[in-house]
Amino acid sequence: VGAVLAQHFEAGGHHQRAADYLEVAALQMIERSAIREARAWYRRAVERVALLPAGPERDAREIRVRTGLGLAAALTEGLEAPAIRENYAAVDRLRRNVTDPDVLFPTLRVFWVFELLRFGYAAMLPLTAQLREVAETCGDDARRSLAASMDGTTHCFLGNLAKARALLESSLALCDDPRRLPAPQAWLADPRVETHCVLAWTLWLSGEFARSREVLAQATQLAGTGGHESTRGLAIWFRSSLAQLDGDVAATRAAANDLQALAGETDLPVWQQIAALVRALADLTEGDPTALETGLRSLADSEDNPTVVIARAYLLGQLALAYGRRGQPVQGLALVDLALGRITANQARVSEADLRRIRGVLLATARDPAAADAALLEAITVARSQGARTFELRAATERVYLHQEGDPRQLAAARQELATVCAGFPADADALDLRTARALLGRSATRAKRR
Repeated sequence: VGAVLAQHFEAGGHHQRAADYLEVAALQMIERSAIREARAWYRRAVERVALLPAGPERDAREIRVRTGLGLAAALTEGLEAPAIRENYAAVDRLRRNVTDPDVLFPTLRVFWVFELLRFGYAAMLPLTAQLREVAETCGDDARRSLAASMDGTTHCFLGNLAKARALLESSLALCDDPRRLPAPQAWLADPRVETHCVLAWTLWLSGEFARSREVLAQATQLAGTGGHESTRGLAIWFRSSLAQLDGDVAATRAAANDLQALAGETDLPVWQQIAALVRALADLTEGDPTALETGLRSLADSEDNPTVVIARAYLLGQLALAYGRRGQPVQGLALVDLALGRITANQARVSEADLRRIRGVLLATARDPAAADAALLEAITVARSQGARTFELRAATERVYLHQEGDPRQLAAARQELATVCAGFPADADALDLRTARALLGRSATRAKRR
């Protein structure tokens, strides 16, 4: 209906009504996951808005349709397309003079998403500060909730896990349904699901496994089976991430299959690429002899996909370990250094401690125990500074493996350190990394096989 009315008013030269229905047509396409068609309707809406009389009302309308166009184009053309940068530059100019919170808040949110997609994590912090300021000015708990969620997500990617958890939990406490926002917000992932997913991941990295599983189950329930594909895909993706962290190959494969099915419902390559990455991770965990080559292909195929930057950093680490198992630690170290270089550039430091642990494992394989120990100690230091107790546990476990054939005093110190780390977890806590560490401590101080 929107498309028919838009064409009718375009033909009649009724610019305002045409712009209204062009935007309706774009949103209808988004609800059907037809993002390419939505992009075309948004472009026509931008052209029609330009014909309206100049003034604040036109500026607000142009901001709205351009932010919708920018997100649709980013998903279909990639972030480096000149037209996308020109579009966001126009929005940036227009928003400088905007004071209406109903226009400013959704605009800032879209800019935050844009920086998230292009790895601009440092640039996200001032945006979340502005979002929280606007939300406070409005006195609106829905906006306060969403601003806190975006702030928490930003701090999670930056590796500030304690702050991330506090912000994400405050977001959920503020408002059970923070979706009461102007278009085009409705076609982004459901903020409740997004908040639950990031909180579940933050809790797992913080070593709170039971609470993480509980929050992820809530996210899955909220996403349901009939929600927008962005919401369902996000919940499945985070389900795969936690399964991978816990070494659950069957659950990881199931998530990959669900993502593949979701990809068949849309015209976007993103879910296909994420499904391939998740499947490659399952193959690597299972020790499939062809997994290294498959993983490298998945890595190359997703090179231009900005939405999988965290998954790609994790995959680089797992591919590096696969090289180590093949007796090729030098090639593995090259991948780890590549991943560390990328997170240094984009500030997505949430994976840093585990990458440094993997570097230590590969240096041990390369028969350089001193360098391996230094890398593992650095991994522990980074993990502690971030509150990433799960990564601290992994690195401390690897130090025990490293010193089993070395100086007994170093082995005793490593075992004591691991015991101290394990003691920080509740007695009933259960995860593969914790079971592995406890089993290692339960053995005699003789050589034990690394998992």
